[in-house]
Amino acid sequence: MIELEINNIKVNAEDGMTILDAAKSVGIKIPTLCHMKDMLPTGACRMCVVEVEGAKGLTPSCAYPVANGMKVETNSNRVRRARKTIVELLIENHPQDCLVCVRNKNCELQDLAEQYSIREHRFIGESKCHAIDISSASMERDPAKCILCGRCVRTCNEVQKVGAIDFTHRGFQSNVTTPFNKGLNVSDCILCGQCILVCPTAALREKSSLKEVQNALSNKGKIPIVQIAPAVRASIGEEYNMPLGTNVTGQLVTALKRLGFDYVFDTNFAADLTIMEEASELINRVSNGGSLPMFTSCCPGWVKYIEQNRPQLLDHVSSCKSPHEMEGAVLKTYYAEKTGINPEDMFVVSIMPCTVKKFESDRPELSEQSLADVDAVLTTRELVRLFKISGIEFEDLPESSFDNPLGESTGAAAIFGTSGGVMEAALRTAYYKMTGNELENLELNDIRGTEGIKESTIEINGLEVKVAVVNGIGNVDPLLDQIEKGESNYHFIEVMACPGGCINGGGQPIHQKIEKIKKRVKVLYEIDQKMKHRRSHENESVQKIYDEYFEKPNSHKAHEILHTTCISCGHCVKVCALGAKQISSDNEKVFNNFIPNYNTIAIIAPSFAAAYPDTYSKIPTVLRSMGFSKVIETAFGADLVSDEYEKYIQDNPNKLIISSPCPAINNYIEKYFASLVDNLAEIVSPMVALGRYLKQKYGDESKVVFIGPCVAKKSEYLDEEVNDSIDAVLTFTELNLEIADNEIIIPSFEDSFFDPPYANLGKSYPLSAMSINDRVFTRLTPEKAVQLLNEVK
Repeated sequence: MIELEINNIKVNAEDGMTILDAAKSVGIKIPTLCHMKDMLPTGACRMCVVEVEGAKGLTPSCAYPVANGMKVETNSNRVRRARKTIVELLIENHPQDCLVCVRNKNCELQDLAEQYSIREHRFIGESKCHAIDISSASMERDPAKCILCGRCVRTCNEVQKVGAIDFTHRGFQSNVTTPFNKGLNVSDCILCGQCILVCPTAALREKSSLKEVQNALSNKGKIPIVQIAPAVRASIGEEYNMPLGTNVTGQLVTALKRLGFDYVFDTNFAADLTIMEEASELINRVSNGGSLPMFTSCCPGWVKYIEQNRPQLLDHVSSCKSPHEMEGAVLKTYYAEKTGINPEDMFVVSIMPCTVKKFESDRPELSEQSLADVDAVLTTRELVRLFKISGIEFEDLPESSFDNPLGESTGAAAIFGTSGGVMEAALRTAYYKMTGNELENLELNDIRGTEGIKESTIEINGLEVKVAVVNGIGNVDPLLDQIEKGESNYHFIEVMACPGGCINGGGQPIHQKIEKIKKRVKVLYEIDQKMKHRRSHENESVQKIYDEYFEKPNSHKAHEILHTTCISCGHCVKVCALGAKQISSDNEKVFNNFIPNYNTIAIIAPSFAAAYPDTYSKIPTVLRSMGFSKVIETAFGADLVSDEYEKYIQDNPNKLIISSPCPAINNYIEKYFASLVDNLAEIVSPMVALGRYLKQKYGDESKVVFIGPCVAKKSEYLDEEVNDSIDAVLTFTELNLEIADNEIIIPSFEDSFFDPPYANLGKSYPLSAMSINDRVFTRLTPEKAVQLLNEVK
């Protein structure tokens, strides 16, 4: 032990302790701004300076270790003057709008100004001026309010390991921003909101949806409906000085009714529904050889992360919507039909602990009949503001019950709000579905707690099911690396972007204490233990909705409404002006591996003439110069499948046939019109047909590379049913990048023709209505196609 004096108090400190920690151990508070517990100190803000006897200057207590015999003063005149000057300088470079600021009375800079009795402006001069970044659907970034403490940067880079923001410039021009100062919407940000929780001011905040919700509540033509996430009920009481860990579910329902919501439902109902779908999907994958491990999909921050960073692994992610999106979808389909309410009149609001749920609710694929599943998302903090605006004294309210049938839930749903809860709930139901018996030990302690990666193994019908739980997005990359290397032996992995899970979501009350998170978690486990039913499959309302509407988990109808899948059309890449969506490139595989080591054949889509209108006759020569041994028209494959279509139509005269050469349309029908899958022609695309022909002719050792205009072809060639025919897919965009990198001047090349076999009418395939050589009867626009599919359905 080390003995020292702090403010004339004898202190025994452990070796390696800082002065800050030693002072705290005896109840002496030293103010900080940049300090973050359990992270290496930076000493950047200098708010924590103290006087150490014998030292020339003031010492940052967060970064200075204790020593035997040390004498420290934390509250001398010199120290107070230094701290006051720092705060004064920060205030003069800060907007003077405290009364209208969203963090008024909850701002660390404001608290320090009060603590050091700052009552005048002594340092008037130039102040920084920055535009507010409102590009994101979830968050706003106001650099003018940033005090450069660095806590958001450290959280994003060291805890979450996303790296969406960092320091730029030096001195007075120093700033925290995204790469190239672009908007958050085109950065690597996953909108988890963890930076908001550590920000001492309002430099980072959620994008408010209060106006939209208030307008809906006052609109007599709308039926306002609200749902509450499990984590909200365990945390909102903190904002009213209730004891930590107070369950306020009943008061929440009452308060929302008094706000004017016609119906108050529980997102936990949809959490049980999610488990029914997700457990069934897992069983199907295990039983039928699907992509394993399967990842949970209830955290939109995690989904955004894998979409941006590992799109090649998206087939491992469950296709289930998140619980609040499922609840919204059920409200606007099943519940609307059951009650006779027009879904267009519904305004569904989700009360969430999460900022990225705002982004999620804006995703166009999360909709039913062109109506968004969820119309607005309020964070826990926004709901508190709405209660205050409406004059609701929350702590004095009586308790009320949720409306039914979408208000009933089990204990399994309650623990969705904490890390490991989704996995625990899923295993309870998966075990029952696979064995017919109930899992006796419902508390799976191996996957509870705050460790970064938690593992467990459970035996189900002789199968050792190995699972993992990722607590915080910063811990997920090692597991993703294992999958890419083929070294993963897991069956099921839960990922929550926020450390601790939703209970510590970016929309929760501002805090910096781990004790608060633990108390919130305890509430959810207590709710689980007290529930009559603790397994999702025991929820009688969920059983009823399957009997009346969905038939069974993973049915066609359930997939249409409760699941979502990207159809890989690539239109988002085309329309995004800032490059937020990008193609997963095969350039390195083709040009650095295939061409130097294999007989590599290029098959080029017939639309190449439109991609290179002035130089199309030179493209075969260019491709041969790049190392391809042969350059063949994919149109020959179109001739092959056209002949097959003619025979198929003759053999099925009474069958409605939907042509199947477009993988995006196939994906779309499988997702949104599952009942029409049997109407898809059982004929491969021209690309696959030609690939198989060439593999038979030149052997499996040859590599066949398709070059064309379509992103969806990348998903098609990876399909297990056809991945023996095509080895890589390059879009024209990827080809152009390689041409530019090699400084190839296309006009300088000679004209040449393709290698045999030669194509005939297949050259017309890129044109609408030409896919079967004039043998179609209607020229379809995309809008007309969807209309006809709906009519057929």
